Amino acid sequence: MRAWNQIVTLLAAVTMSVSGSYAADVFPEFDYVATCKTDQPDTAGTGETLSKCTDDERRAKQQLARAWSQFPLDEKTQCIKETNIDGTPSYVELQVCLQMASDVRARVRRGQGLLNSE
Repeated sequence: MRAWNQIVTLLAAVTMSVSGSYAADVFPEFDYVATCKTDQPDTAGTGETLSKCTDDERRAKQQLARAWSQFPLDEKTQCIKETNIDGTPSYVELQVCLQMASDVRARVRRGQGLLNSE
């Protein structure tokens, strides 16, 4: 019976690990209209309108959807978590996060490190 419990625990851990990876590999669906409505009080006086916000989000979503398979799984997972921290996920934030991660990866590959300005 104890061996059976260990097997079940192991299978559950493997399933959760695989499903977590799978979840980040599937393109996320955010309610960006709700996010834009929530952010409206924060953008007072900046000229940001609900229409502009939703247009920016829609454009970022389309661009990300086309390029989604090009991003490494670990970066997608981390950036999805980060954009969900405050409960208002944003495709624009997700896009910026993935672009920054890509830039860092490129700098490291060129041997420039993370902090060098060369």
